[in-house]
Amino acid sequence: MLLDSEMITSAETFEVATLEYASPETVYDWLKRHPIDYRVRPRWAQGRDIDATLYERNESLIHLGLAIYGVSPEIQDALILSENEHIRLSMYIGLNVTRRADEKIWMDSKISQMVNDFMTGEWTELVLLLKNEYVPDDILVDLFLARRNFQAISSEPYYWVKAISIVASNKRIRSPYSSPIHDNESIDEMRRYNEVFYTAWRLLERIEPNVHTDRGLLQLLRALAPAWKLRIPDWSREVSCPDDPANAIDPSYTPPINVQAQLKKWVDPAIEEARHQQGALASFVAVEESSFYIELRSHIIKLMPPKKEIFDVLAANHDKGQRLGAYRYHPKPSMDLIYLAVSEDATDGLNALLENHEIFKKKELRDLLKKVIWQQKMDDSNSGSNGYRLVARSYTHKEEHYRVCYPNCFDK
Repeated sequence: MLLDSEMITSAETFEVATLEYASPETVYDWLKRHPIDYRVRPRWAQGRDIDATLYERNESLIHLGLAIYGVSPEIQDALILSENEHIRLSMYIGLNVTRRADEKIWMDSKISQMVNDFMTGEWTELVLLLKNEYVPDDILVDLFLARRNFQAISSEPYYWVKAISIVASNKRIRSPYSSPIHDNESIDEMRRYNEVFYTAWRLLERIEPNVHTDRGLLQLLRALAPAWKLRIPDWSREVSCPDDPANAIDPSYTPPINVQAQLKKWVDPAIEEARHQQGALASFVAVEESSFYIELRSHIIKLMPPKKEIFDVLAANHDKGQRLGAYRYHPKPSMDLIYLAVSEDATDGLNALLENHEIFKKKELRDLLKKVIWQQKMDDSNSGSNGYRLVARSYTHKEEHYRVCYPNCFDK
């Protein structure tokens, strides 16, 4: 009698054997359930024996499945030359871009040309690659540093920042490191993972505020997860009680950039220009700042230590950008914060609160936010893009979204 594990292996072997004769739909579904991720499977480990057989069936749906869900290296080379554009482009959206950091694959030799095509209006391939959550980290780092295959783009700020803004759609930069840190190996893994975040945040230092950069960088910062440098304990010393808080990683939050310096830097250049022109009278002349810079500073606030007392101070700051950031990212929002936001910043404050998921986790806070929004005057004079009618509709959409994300919080 076969053991359970032997029965499973036998069943899997039989399933693979039938793929040669299965319908294209069945094969596609099997490929979807058995992806190949070369980040965890070295390329020297030869691919599945069945791949060549499936490719030789010459079925478009099967080729599509191989292009999206991973395939043996030799079949990758054939698929990227496919005359079917959909299959060829699918190579850029799935697992076939995965590799170890020290490897080179079909994709690496094409990036330089993709960058040149991007700067002449042929965007498709590079856009698909940069949106792919499986794109190797070193490619994103090279883009942010404008080096290697991306060196040519550094002389064209518009295209460089445009490419950077595309990464905002990539799930990778929204996903902070979440594995436990318990030894030197896990520390190194965290540092490698966070390198994407560190180089992305340092773009604030590398790029100067101007019409070519503000919107594109804002798109990235909206999505970019915060990342701090952690103080790591000396694992080599003998620890008598591993669970003792004294032996834990120091919770100090050290950002990859000087936050205060960047808050001062990312001010609308028009304000500085006006002050320069107006001289001594500048401090008495009101200059309206572009909302892009206010919004951008609000997202820099993500790098502040997530502590209630710090964000309470930020919420009372004279700088509107820092206040909006406090409303958005306050780790422990309160009823007072909601009242402060609407009294100080009206619809802008309420819109920022709608992005704070901590508010929607607590019934009393989301009920108060809804009440405050619905109490505002909703006449034709404020029904436009910044009007309270739009804020009310946004609340409804956000509540539906968070109800899916945090169902337990809405059952209470």
